[in-house]
Amino acid sequence: MFECTARGDPTPTIRWSRENGRLPQFSSSENGLMSIFPTNLEDGGAYVCTAANAIGADGVLVTLTVERGMVKKSP
Repeated sequence: MFECTARGDPTPTIRWSRENGRLPQFSSSENGLMSIFPTNLEDGGAYVCTAANAIGADGVLVTLTVERGMVKKSP
């Protein structure tokens, strides 16, 4: 889960996007929070949070790294 906040007048709208493509199928974005669940290896990469209002826009780039892990099974 990533959180993005911004302040401004007028109040900015916050939008998440993926630098090289579309957001993953199992992602959701609301009120500046973006979550990806379940997360797959191909979901790793650069994501951009953009805050925009009538005055202008600004963004920040974040990177999601997904590592392969072991799943333990109970006997």
